[in-house]
Amino acid sequence: MRTGAYVFTFLVAAAAAGLLVATQTGRLGAQPSLTVTSQPRASVYLNGRYQGLTPLKIDNLPAGAYALRCTREGHRAHVEQVSVQGPTTREVALDPVARARLTVQSRPEAASVYVDGTLRGRTPCTVEDLAPGTHHVEVLKANHVAQARAVDLGHGADRTESFVLEHRQKQAYRARIERDPYDIAAYNDLGELLCVLERFEDAAEVFVQGYIRASASRDWSATQRYNIQRLPAGARRMHQDPDFQRLLDRKVMAAVREGEDAHLLLADFGRIEWRRYTETYRTALEGLLSHHSKNPSLVLRIAGLFGRCHAFDRAAAVVDQAVALAPRNAHVRVEAIRELNDILSNRRQDAVLAGRQRRYIQETADLSKNRDQNARYLYEQARFAYVEERDQEGHDLMHRAIDAHPNDRTANAWRLDLAQRYLRDKDYAHAGPLLREILDKGDRRDPARRQAARLIRSVPKQHRNPQPADE
Repeated sequence: MRTGAYVFTFLVAAAAAGLLVATQTGRLGAQPSLTVTSQPRASVYLNGRYQGLTPLKIDNLPAGAYALRCTREGHRAHVEQVSVQGPTTREVALDPVARARLTVQSRPEAASVYVDGTLRGRTPCTVEDLAPGTHHVEVLKANHVAQARAVDLGHGADRTESFVLEHRQKQAYRARIERDPYDIAAYNDLGELLCVLERFEDAAEVFVQGYIRASASRDWSATQRYNIQRLPAGARRMHQDPDFQRLLDRKVMAAVREGEDAHLLLADFGRIEWRRYTETYRTALEGLLSHHSKNPSLVLRIAGLFGRCHAFDRAAAVVDQAVALAPRNAHVRVEAIRELNDILSNRRQDAVLAGRQRRYIQETADLSKNRDQNARYLYEQARFAYVEERDQEGHDLMHRAIDAHPNDRTANAWRLDLAQRYLRDKDYAHAGPLLREILDKGDRRDPARRQAARLIRSVPKQHRNPQPADE
């Protein structure tokens, strides 16, 4: 009996042990795991931690929810929440991402382009197959200041970025102008550099600002006076590119329209070939007039510019406007007579203007004038006499004007005018002495003297009185 009891007890224990082993084995077979496959192959992250490359099986995972992320360069990332309670499988398909394209341009061209530190070419260039996101773009060129910026590219973007590279010498000239806005040499040098670099619009703006600064009333040094004389030569004669000339014309006209009355600016404005810009040119004059409608001297100058562009009726009206502003001012009156004479030289048959000129001359006769004003008044009377073909009266008035003027150079210009009139009539007896007088009184820098030296050769020897020493 006792042996049977022992056997029974052993069998029960063995059965219990077998059941326990069977139970434990069942639990191990149900251990949670995650198997991930993808097309194409990708990196697998679980809760942000890198696990490996697909195909991948992750064992011994505690049951629960996990953040699954699969990534591959050039493809959209796959992200999902996965609940793992037992063996779990995920099959992932990654969609390719459209690459971005970046075109880089620069002024000047042929600059080196670096994208994220790698040289990708010279401008203008296009960089293909860039991953979406932010890229660091840097453009470099010898003797220029490097430019860099961050460029954000979206999926499939096709973007163009333009860079303007500043010459290092340009920076130096700009710094000089900032330190001293009246450093005229800096305007010259900067304008010329910009023309060489074909930055014509910037160059035109620099020259216009130079005109305005150089027109200021200052105690200029000899060097600065030289630079002021050089300024318009640098702008117009040294740089003949048609694009630059047109841009300079438009910048000058725009400044005039806004009311800038600097004398160098107006002098350059007067040299513009107005027929190219007839309406724009006259609009600029109207703008200048509206800003300075109470300044009789400037109004008269504007009248002369209207006459220059053949707007004669408008010019005459503007002359009247100036006279009305200062009816008893001798200088204004004499200048008004001069402007009307310029108009009448083109409108000889205009009886209305001629009548107005006679009235102006009569009214000015009673005004108090200094010596210079009186001489100019006589000279303009002579010009009007010539317009009305009263030549002998004009000659007499011209002689009186020459004798009255205190400045030899101005008097010589008038002697030359009168001598040329005598030469046209072949009146050598009167032309010869006038030309001889110019040669005696004029200095070598006097333009009238140089022209007289040429003209006197056309005068018969008996009227040269005597032969000029420098012939």
